[in-house]
Amino acid sequence: MTRLYEELGRIRLGGKHRTVHFERDLSQEYRQQEIARTIAYVHCWFTGDSADKAMWKKYGDDGAGVCIESSSGSLLRSMSQPSTIAHITCGRVTYSDGTQPIATAVSYAPFFHKHEQFIKEQEIRIVAYLTYNPKTLLYDNTSERLAVPVALPTLFHRIIFGKRIDRVTEVELTRLIAESANNVPIARQIAGSGHQEVNGGH
Repeated sequence: MTRLYEELGRIRLGGKHRTVHFERDLSQEYRQQEIARTIAYVHCWFTGDSADKAMWKKYGDDGAGVCIESSSGSLLRSMSQPSTIAHITCGRVTYSDGTQPIATAVSYAPFFHKHEQFIKEQEIRIVAYLTYNPKTLLYDNTSERLAVPVALPTLFHRIIFGKRIDRVTEVELTRLIAESANNVPIARQIAGSGHQEVNGGH
């Protein structure tokens, strides 16, 4: 922001080459950041090894959950762009030790940044920004969560069941995948590392 104000301050206006100096208004900057937080929604994926034990423990209910394999291109293609609700963008997260400030001149930069302690995740994020109503100049939806339609057959490349998933959940998910996701391949996490294919899918 400091660099932005400096650049704006060098702008010459009119024939008299007048220079306008801009002073930072921190209260307004904080207010804009708070507004940005209420209209931005973040959905996170990681690009590490899907057999990573630490990720299964932390995000996969210690092996009782499910892992979805996809790609950034499939993520974007799978979402029906809700142009009347939000604008969706996809990007890779950057990491730092926190000693350098996050660039805020680009409004979405903070949503693609994380502390370097999480660098192993190599995260990909989908960020949805609410669009405002041109008639009221207000945002129509500022709820805690935003629902975006997803085409599951496009999204899913493979589904991996955790090694501790219960039988009832496994049967129900297998049925739903067969009905809604064109029988995408299913694998099961096995002891140690790696996966065992459960079905071939198509």
